[in-house]
Amino acid sequence: MLEDTAGHENYTISLIDKRLGNPSTRPDFLTRMLENRPEDLTDVQIAAHASDFVIAGSETTATTLSCIVYYLTKSPSVYQKATQEIRDRFERFEDINSTAALQLKYLHALALEAMRIYPPLPLALPRVVPKGGDTIDGHFVAEGVTTDPYPFGLNLPNSKQTIVSVNPVAACISTKNFDAPLEFRPERWLESDLVDDHEASQPFSMGPRACLGRNLAWIELSLLLSKILWVYDIELLNTEVDWLRDSRMAILWKKPKLMIKTTRRRVAS
Repeated sequence: MLEDTAGHENYTISLIDKRLGNPSTRPDFLTRMLENRPEDLTDVQIAAHASDFVIAGSETTATTLSCIVYYLTKSPSVYQKATQEIRDRFERFEDINSTAALQLKYLHALALEAMRIYPPLPLALPRVVPKGGDTIDGHFVAEGVTTDPYPFGLNLPNSKQTIVSVNPVAACISTKNFDAPLEFRPERWLESDLVDDHEASQPFSMGPRACLGRNLAWIELSLLLSKILWVYDIELLNTEVDWLRDSRMAILWKKPKLMIKTTRRRVAS
């Protein structure tokens, strides 16, 4: 994992060096950042932000889509409900748009369940205990010192802090929060019962440091799933794979191979 992390950092820094050395007239993600660049913003810090764009903007969505496709192929009843909702709602492929796709209730529940059982970012996101300490879940936590290293060799100011976090995987598969937590059950998000604590699953985090791209992520998930399942029937080929058992968790998921057969469905003209 350390080798992969170092390789990713070096590759990102090399791309940033190339971009900075060859100014472009075409606007990109770095254009506004460079236009308003503070004097103390280093190239390495720019590379760290660029890495965040890639990881947060693509890997997390791909992870959720992969998980959804796996459980669709392993759960016939879930697959039937999802495809029926999409195909009943849209008469033609051209009718599929983000506004309509976002209104599909079962599809929404399907994505929520995937992000619960397989949080797209399994890392426990850090939060800083304010000066003077604070009470968290009934326990007083004092301010203090952390020596945790930061990625990309960043030496951030005000590093003498107490860092707290909640691991999303632990929260989402705890029987204290969810009934039968290892069962993939989208219906749990549609039922108005008191068994599951829906607030325990926060795939986009919470508060002012929550995911900036959550609305875009929902559009991507809804549109892609609607279009894929409207056009194709899908089937899992490597049926021996167990998504949870065969995944490895670090900062991101190392996912098992997902071999899917797609067959264009017949649509009455």
